Amino acid sequence: MENCSIDKTLWSHINGYLSTQFIVTGCDLQIFDKLESDGPLTARQVATELELDLTATESLLNALNGINVLLKKHKGGDQETEAIFSNSVQASKHLTTAAPLSVKACVLSVKEFNYKLAANMSHLVKEGKPQVKRTYGFPAALYDMIAMGDPKLTIPFMAGMHGLANVSQREAALKSFDLSKHRKVCDLGGGTGAVAYGLAARYPNMEITVFDLPSVVACHDCFKPIDPKSSNVTFQGGDFFKDKLPESDLFILSNIIHNWSEERISEILKRVRSNLLPGGEILIVEALYEDDKSGPANTHIFNFMMMLTFEGGRQRSAAEMKELLERHGFGEFQVQKSGGLSDSVFAVKASTPVIENGNA
Repeated sequence: MENCSIDKTLWSHINGYLSTQFIVTGCDLQIFDKLESDGPLTARQVATELELDLTATESLLNALNGINVLLKKHKGGDQETEAIFSNSVQASKHLTTAAPLSVKACVLSVKEFNYKLAANMSHLVKEGKPQVKRTYGFPAALYDMIAMGDPKLTIPFMAGMHGLANVSQREAALKSFDLSKHRKVCDLGGGTGAVAYGLAARYPNMEITVFDLPSVVACHDCFKPIDPKSSNVTFQGGDFFKDKLPESDLFILSNIIHNWSEERISEILKRVRSNLLPGGEILIVEALYEDDKSGPANTHIFNFMMMLTFEGGRQRSAAEMKELLERHGFGEFQVQKSGGLSDSVFAVKASTPVIENGNA
């Protein structure tokens, strides 16, 4: 007789959004913060102190233990005694509000932004267009909305980007290549300065300009870097498609290329190249695909969020990134896989620019 059961892995993928929701709910209801400050606690204590339903709270705590986000034990090892729960190392490190490496803002953006956007993935695949307008009714593209400076949008968005940069791009940049020879650096679209402050701590002779939209620069002090603030890091507001960029011997583009269409990327790379000093270099920090696009899984996730959010947005493989950079006058390509969420690509400004369609 044919086996009529469904593979448990497939079933887990079908219902994977619920595992996400376990974590979202824990952040939303301050459960991880409560366990961090007062734990270990019983389900009854958590429910009482946070004014939650006991039965549902106990089920959520057990579910979080089941996916290894919480720890559970019984007093004295006796299974008949009431269980107590505490944060796992990862929950303490990343899901509590006060943790330096907290991604709680990213988790809450899943609730407020990602879920609704991802629900329109079928429209993306049919149309090949981002779904922000369909989902939220925004009158303009997301970055145009951020440029308008509405704090109700800009602050939450930057909080999520700050948390992601701390656990992803900063680490990848620090693990990438020896950057000690560089003195004048521009972190293009560098947001809250998470990468810049990390590099300034590693390379005290670097002078780094974080160049981003005025609305982003205006709120960068709202976010505390995990590295010491440095006078070697300055912030400059502007539009990197229009305004003068600082002349530099190194440009850093951290999670920038994947936001834009080929045409807009060409504009960015031409402007970067023209403002690089002779022999200058470019460091790109992004999640890279394997060349056959089989993974990593997190790159698939990033890729669809870019496609859902930005016109022309997508992730690339190292081979695709190499071709892109060579086409825009960069050579001596190197790639460094970090083993984390982001990887690093490094290239040198060639002495002669590539000519495309008769234009340098």
